[in-house]
Amino acid sequence: MFLKAKEANRWPDNRRVAIATEMLRKEAADWYNLKLANRVDARGILNAFKMSLLLKLNC
Repeated sequence: MFLKAKEANRWPDNRRVAIATEMLRKEAADWYNLKLANRVDARGILNAFKMSLLLKLNC
């Protein structure tokens, strides 16, 4: 159904994920938001580790 709507509305491929996530409801939306938050947290942790390592290597 989503692919039919995509074709009918001529949504560009680079917008599919954003549009699909807006259509999520209830448990599916909760699951997606949790995964998105975890991904953001993981990136922050990785960046903090990189900065810590760079600071140690420069000393």
